[in-house]
Amino acid sequence: MTQLAASVNSTVELWTVDTLPVAPYATVDSETVEISAKFPSQIFSLTGQATPTKVRVHRGVGGTTAASHTNGATLTPVYGLGGGTGGGGVIVDNQDDPPAEVTTLIAPGAVIVGDEADMSDVVAVRKIVTTLTDAQIKTLPTTAVVVIPAPGANVAVVPLFCHLRCAAVADYTNIDPTSSISLNSFDVLALLTNDLQNAVTGLLAPGDADDAANAFISLTQLVNEGTIRLNGISSIYDSDASNEAVTMGADNAALGNFTGGNAANELTVTVLYVVLDLS
Repeated sequence: MTQLAASVNSTVELWTVDTLPVAPYATVDSETVEISAKFPSQIFSLTGQATPTKVRVHRGVGGTTAASHTNGATLTPVYGLGGGTGGGGVIVDNQDDPPAEVTTLIAPGAVIVGDEADMSDVVAVRKIVTTLTDAQIKTLPTTAVVVIPAPGANVAVVPLFCHLRCAAVADYTNIDPTSSISLNSFDVLALLTNDLQNAVTGLLAPGDADDAANAFISLTQLVNEGTIRLNGISSIYDSDASNEAVTMGADNAALGNFTGGNAANELTVTVLYVVLDLS
C-alpha cells in the first residue's frame, strides 16, 4: 500500500510517496486524486544519492475536495470513479481492487426501475457454444446432444445461425451418401445434408488432419424432413414450442453410427439464437 512520505497541503500537486501507486486513482483521507504522472526513485552514480519517489496528481476529483494530508497517510487504490452511466442506463461502479469484470450490461430499450430491469421489449441475439467429444460425434445418429437447454415454461428458443467446426486427428468413416446432421427442437430447424455437395463428409472426413473443417448453416430457410421451405414452417402450437431444448443429431440411414475418428477429435457447435416469450 502506498503512503505519503511527506505532508502536503491542499494545493500541492507533486507528492512524495514511499512506493508508486498501481491504480489510476487513489483516495487519501476523504479526498480522491487522479495519478497523472509517476516518477520512480533514481540513484545518481557519481554521488550515490537517490531522488525520492514522486507522483503528480490532479486534486479533488470525483466530487471530493482537496485537503491537507500528513506524512504517512495511506493512498488507497481506486480503479475507476463510481457513478458512470453505461449503455441502457446501467450504473457502473468499478472501484474494486483488482477491477471487477463487468459481466452483465442491460440492453438499450430495457425499462430500469431501481435495481431491476424489464426486458420484455428487448430481443437479444444470444450465443452458446457446445463441444462434442469423439464418442458423441460417432453416436450422433443414435444419441442426440443438447446444444441449447430448455428455456422454461412459455418460452421458445429459435436458432438463427449455426457454425460447426470439426478438429479431427483422423477422419470419420461409415458415412452414408444421404446422411445429414440437424438441429432439432419443435421441428427440424437446420439441416446439413450429404446429398448436397457432400456436406457431412466434408465436415467429418475432410482428409486433412492438419486443418479443422468448418460448416455454416443459415437458418433463414427452415426445413422439414429434408425439404427446404422458403416460407418457413407453421402450425406450431405454443405447447409444441414452449420449453423445448435444441439438440444436434444425425441421420445416417441404415448404416447406424459413424465409425473411425480419434479420441482427440472435437466438434464445436456454435449457435446464435433468440428466446421468445409465448405467454
